[in-house]
Amino acid sequence: MTTPAAANRAAEDRPAAAASLESSPWAPLRHPIFAALWVGVLISGMGTWMQTVGAQWLLVDAPNAAAVVALVQVANTVPVMLLAMPAGVAADSFDKRWPLFAVQAIRKYTCRRCSR
Repeated sequence: MTTPAAANRAAEDRPAAAASLESSPWAPLRHPIFAALWVGVLISGMGTWMQTVGAQWLLVDAPNAAAVVALVQVANTVPVMLLAMPAGVAADSFDKRWPLFAVQAIRKYTCRRCSR
């Protein structure tokens, strides 16, 4: 058991570089599991962006292209706007891992079904 005085001395003995590394915005990425999750979410987000651009690009030559492309963007935005608040409440009601697993499983199933 350390006393507050011992903890203060230990903090004073620590180099300034180590203290700044702990408060760095990049500090969480030193944990391998968090870094892997962060990279996975980044790649998933890029895939979603590519899908949106691909869908819009495919519809550019359609009749009434401006309206159809706008509808694709609305279809991507409206669910987020409508479900963000209730999803936040639901996520706070459960262990954080289970909604994450459920959402990723649903996304995987949906992607597999749409790719056929």
